[in-house]
Order: sequence, then C-alpha cells, then structure tokens
Amino acid sequence: SSTTSSQDLPVGVGDISVTGLNQTNSPNVSSSLSQYYNEKLISHVTGWHGDQAERQARRYWEEGISVGSFHCGQVGVELKRSRSLVRLAEIQSTLHEQRILFLSTQVHELESMKAPSFSSH
Repeated sequence: SSTTSSQDLPVGVGDISVTGLNQTNSPNVSSSLSQYYNEKLISHVTGWHGDQAERQARRYWEEGISVGSFHCGQVGVELKRSRSLVRLAEIQSTLHEQRILFLSTQVHELESMKAPSFSSH
C-alpha cells in the first residue's frame, strides 16, 4: 500500500543522524532552475523544532522495536527449553512405567514358580 506520509518509510539509525546533518546543505538544482531558487524563501520551513521531535520519536520507536524483539526472542528460547523439559519428563515417566510393568510381571512369574514348589514338599 502506498502512502504519502514519510513516517511510514523505514529509516535506519544512520539515516536519522545524516538527516540532521544535511539540513543546512542546499538542494541540488539544475542550472536551468537555479535562477528560480532562493534559499531565503524556504528557510522558514527547514529546521523546525518538530523535526527534532520526530527524529527523537523515531529513535524511541526503533529502540522499542529492538527491545521488544529481544524479549520475544528470549520468550521463544524459554518456551523451547520448557517444551524440551516437558518432553524429557514424559520420556522418563514412560520409562518408569515400563520398568514397573516389567518388574510386576517378573514378580508374578517368580510367585507362580514358588507356589507349586512349596505345595509339592
């Protein structure tokens, strides 16, 4: 989607500082239009206080995005770690259940072997 607002354009951190430095430079005007260009006529619309506030707001927005991304990454790592721990606990539980079943069958087999031998004596 196309918008006419410059606020929606992606701006890097380096772009912000470069914008602040280039405010005093006059734009490049072709020789045919140079007679119509006068720096004094546009000076009232350059370097407004709002420009600095916009740059600061953009910096805060970028910082917020990076901090949010960092925290989302941490949450993702913790979630994967927790899932791994749950899976490990499930595997250990299954192994314990299998051991219990195996030992209970061993006990039943031993009891069935002992019972007839005692009755014959």
